[in-house]
Amino acid sequence: MIYFLLLLADLYLFFILYVASIGMIRAHYEKKIMGILWVLCVPFVAVSWLFDVVHNVILFSLIFVEYPKQLTVTTRLKRHIDKAGYRGWLARYICKSILSPFDHTGDHCD
Repeated sequence: MIYFLLLLADLYLFFILYVASIGMIRAHYEKKIMGILWVLCVPFVAVSWLFDVVHNVILFSLIFVEYPKQLTVTTRLKRHIDKAGYRGWLARYICKSILSPFDHTGDHCD
């Protein structure tokens, strides 16, 4: 039970890191944060990306029952999004329902 709660906490932290970093990236693209403020955001975005890579290699390899062929979770999801089966369904669900609402492009896995 404790491992399940730790897993949920980890996934929640992963989600919060994504939302915060994508918000920073969006603000940078919209030229709302530049200069020193962007420099202050870059380490956070880099740590979030590193968190993404680690999760892709460990957790999402277990979830998708395959070795990672990509570096990040998003690139793994993009590879599966048009496929049938549970991997395709899960990739579509994660992209459309969890990631895309926060992405500045409107479609995180386009």
